[in-house]
Amino acid sequence: MVDTCGYTPFECLNRIRDGVDLFLYGLKMMDDDKHREVTGVLNRIIMENMIKLSEKKSHIQVRIPVITGVNDSINKLVQIAEFLKSLRNIEGISLLSFHKTGNQKYKNLDMLFKGAEVQSPSAGKITQFKIRLEKYGFNISVGG
Repeated sequence: MVDTCGYTPFECLNRIRDGVDLFLYGLKMMDDDKHREVTGVLNRIIMENMIKLSEKKSHIQVRIPVITGVNDSINKLVQIAEFLKSLRNIEGISLLSFHKTGNQKYKNLDMLFKGAEVQSPSAGKITQFKIRLEKYGFNISVGG
């Protein structure tokens, strides 16, 4: 099992692919500009790598961190679902509520945690997203 955001040259993923039974693949949003604004990098490589892994029949579990004010709208979720339904070998989707667990780590490193003011999405919103994604035929889990 490999946990990745997919932001790497495909050659790196391809080199290990045969020895990996499942890719835990983080996906935040489809909008390239917004992705760059939030993460500092474009998501083009991330999306292309997921497509290539799917074409090579790798098993993928998609992990979506739901972040208030960033990707917590039905429209953004539908964009992700539309993309994922075009791929093969999506084993399921995990919806992960944004949390501030890393805040103390940043403080210990004397670094600014940019998510300090972001609130976790409500349980109701996560449930709403789960129900919406299930309509696309995906196996959805919440958390972990």
